[in-house]
Amino acid sequence: MSRYLRLEIKCTLIMATSFILAACPSPSGDYVTALKKAIGEDVRDFQVLSYPTNSFGVATAFVASTPGTSVSDKDFLCATWKCLGAQGGIAPNSAVESLNITVRGINYAEIGSGGAVKLDADSANDYAFKVALPRIQQVLNLGIGLDYKTANKVELEFGKATKRYLSKPDFIAYINNEGGVSPTKMQLQKALAQGALVVVVADVVLDSIKATVKASNELAPQIDAKLEGLSSKIFSDTQSSFKVTKTDSATYVIESLGPVVALRLLKAQPGGGLLGADNNWNDWAVVSGPTTPIKEMP
Repeated sequence: MSRYLRLEIKCTLIMATSFILAACPSPSGDYVTALKKAIGEDVRDFQVLSYPTNSFGVATAFVASTPGTSVSDKDFLCATWKCLGAQGGIAPNSAVESLNITVRGINYAEIGSGGAVKLDADSANDYAFKVALPRIQQVLNLGIGLDYKTANKVELEFGKATKRYLSKPDFIAYINNEGGVSPTKMQLQKALAQGALVVVVADVVLDSIKATVKASNELAPQIDAKLEGLSSKIFSDTQSSFKVTKTDSATYVIESLGPVVALRLLKAQPGGGLLGADNNWNDWAVVSGPTTPIKEMP
């Protein structure tokens, strides 16, 4: 059996006129439930991100306004790669290093279990038009929506979902190491001393997302203009990278480059200067946080 879930979405005029994407920007409860079932019951405290991104997973940090409490956008400190002092604060080109969160030769992610994502038709429909395609539209900076009206047919393929845990000893050692001090690292040290640190200690990543889009007569010229006469081109921003390949006059294959974060678990430290006695994160408290990644890197 293939490890991919394949979905062909055939759009009718009724669907095109009745579905309003902007009114429903987040995946439905059915999609959330199905994605969690693909991984296991021990991800019940994980939050689902509103769109796939190559950052904002494990090691992303917030500074709680009140120590030990949930956080919001205003409490955001740094995303994965900037928190760990990666060069330029961005993900590496290597998919293996990106999956393992490798910085300075250290793998900060411990890879756990995973499996194929199995969604029913309605949940896959949600993911295509409420999560994947709007994000692709943003990265390509199209002047037209990727929705029921412009995408006549879409086939989605999801790679394997994998659970990752942040290595607590390695992460704490990095923060406490006096070498390579940066403003971000100093803020991490300060938050740790105050007991205000909230960290994404685990996440679930999809190793690939692939969308084959049959474009309408209105959409195809917009994508062609972005390709600038090339058969394929890579488009990126600070949060996602996609490769777009034209296969015929109105068909385009859009593939994510590297793993993307779908779920994440946030925990707050037990107190000022306290790291907890457990080598894992069991004595840090589960808290909630924003499900839409910050659009601007600080």
